Amino acid sequence: MIDPRSGVRSKAAAFLTSVVALLTLAPALAAQADAPPFTAEQAEAGSEAYRSECAMCHGLALEGTVAPPLVGNVFRTNWYAGDRTLGDLFDHIANSMPLAAPGSLTDGQYAAITAFLLERNGHPAGDEPLVADLEALDGYTLAPPEDAEEKEEGR
Repeated sequence: MIDPRSGVRSKAAAFLTSVVALLTLAPALAAQADAPPFTAEQAEAGSEAYRSECAMCHGLALEGTVAPPLVGNVFRTNWYAGDRTLGDLFDHIANSMPLAAPGSLTDGQYAAITAFLLERNGHPAGDEPLVADLEALDGYTLAPPEDAEEKEEGR
């Protein structure tokens, strides 16, 4: 029998509370650590490259015209399903876009356009640039940011 005056029960309760808190926060901390890297400057450059190279098919607001939308449910279904990586997204864009001249842009332009798409889908910019390195980009599994739907509804 545990003597309630010894504090063992309260130490055990404090320990269990700490474990529960850690398990509750772990997914959020892991997702935050795995956020795709790109800078605000890249996303801005990507916006310009997108307007000149992509908007004629995907629409100025990424809504899709003759090509699929690059925001919202279609984007989430295509890119946040399963184990798709940031490398998969970059590779797809770099090797198949623009449709009339796949692979015709620079790696920097493809990285910037990818950053722009991430930003428009609710990912926050950071301090680390997105680099055109498939091995590095494959280390980031694509997942929607937690508040992406709220941001989309507010647009």
